[in-house]
Amino acid sequence: RLVDRAKTTFYSSKITVSTTCKELFSVTNRLMNKTKCTQIPSSVPIAQLPQRFSDFFCQKISTIRQNIDSCSSTAPPGFADQLFSGKPLTHFSAVSETAVSALLKKMACKTCDLDPIPTSLLFDCSDEIVPALTHVVNQSLLSGTFPTVFKHAIVKPLLKKTSLDPNDLKKLQTCFKPVFLF
Repeated sequence: RLVDRAKTTFYSSKITVSTTCKELFSVTNRLMNKTKCTQIPSSVPIAQLPQRFSDFFCQKISTIRQNIDSCSSTAPPGFADQLFSGKPLTHFSAVSETAVSALLKKMACKTCDLDPIPTSLLFDCSDEIVPALTHVVNQSLLSGTFPTVFKHAIVKPLLKKTSLDPNDLKKLQTCFKPVFLF
């Protein structure tokens, strides 16, 4: 009985303080023991899935590029130049620690599964981390390269609708979660 009352009090307070529908649904789902389950294709061995997803998305990008190329070849001469009326970007200015700090403060407090530290800790240590982070950003801008270690992401395929076939990759949408390794 005591445990039941404690659970009731706990969930009642969670429902009361929920300010968004998302928070309310999250509490409701926990109460009903509903968990988010990523459905993945069952017709392919799990060891082959990363390559299948990679092939699928590479093909998708290739198709998009071909469509862009065919559109630009049919466009009237000078058409692309008419769309852009500004000055082309030929160099970057260095980013200040103040600007990086301001961007960090605007970030949502979300952590990726592979982040080396939780985002809340990053925020708590931002005064110590901002100088090094600013240096990395400025070196990337100066060299025109993006460090390979930052080119990683967790890709979680999600069915657009639960009634769709998880074996059909076209029916999946993806949730990209970038991984930043410092």
